[in-house]
Amino acid sequence: MRLNEKTKISTEDFSCLLIPYEKGHVSTYHEWMKDPFLLEMTNSEPLSMEEEYEMQKNWREDDKKLTFIIHQNDNNNQKSTTTTTENQEDSSIKINSTDEELSNGKGMIGDVNIFLQEAETEESQTNENIDENTPIQTEKLAELDVMIADSSFRSKGFGKKSASLMILYCNKHLNLDLFEVRIKKT
Repeated sequence: MRLNEKTKISTEDFSCLLIPYEKGHVSTYHEWMKDPFLLEMTNSEPLSMEEEYEMQKNWREDDKKLTFIIHQNDNNNQKSTTTTTENQEDSSIKINSTDEELSNGKGMIGDVNIFLQEAETEESQTNENIDENTPIQTEKLAELDVMIADSSFRSKGFGKKSASLMILYCNKHLNLDLFEVRIKKT
C-alpha cells in the first residue's frame, strides 16, 4: 500500500520502529524465509530472490495489503538521524540508525502486515427480517499478522509493540477498528 511508503512509526520509548518495506530489505527477508520454522508459522512457501522482489513490489502497490518492517532501535549506537513519527506529528525524534542503514536492513527483526477484507456485520448475521434480496451489510476487517523473524528478539515485547502501532496507524489512516489476529503457539 502506497499509504505508508514514507512513514516511520515509533513507540514512545523509541525501542521499536516500523518502517516501509523497501527493496533494500528483500535480501534479509529472503534469508529469513529460508527458515522452515518461519515458513510453517507464516503459512508461506519458499520464493526465489526474483519472486521476493516481485512480492515486495506487490505489497507496495496493493491497496488491500499494508506492511511495515519491524526495526529494533539500538539505543547504544552513536549514529542518529532526525525523523518525524506518525504518533507525534510535527515533532522530531532521534533514531539511532541512518536512513541508509534503515533502508538496507540494519536492525530488521521482523514484519507486521494487514490484509484488508470485507466482513459481514453482526446486524446482517442476526437480523431475522433479511431475505435473499436484502443486501448484506459489510465493514472493513483487517487481518493482522506479526512475524518476529530474528529469534533473539522473540518474547521481548516487540510483537505486542508492533501490533499496537499497526492498529493505531490503521485506525487513524484507514478508519479501521475491526481486526482479526491468529496466534500460533511455538
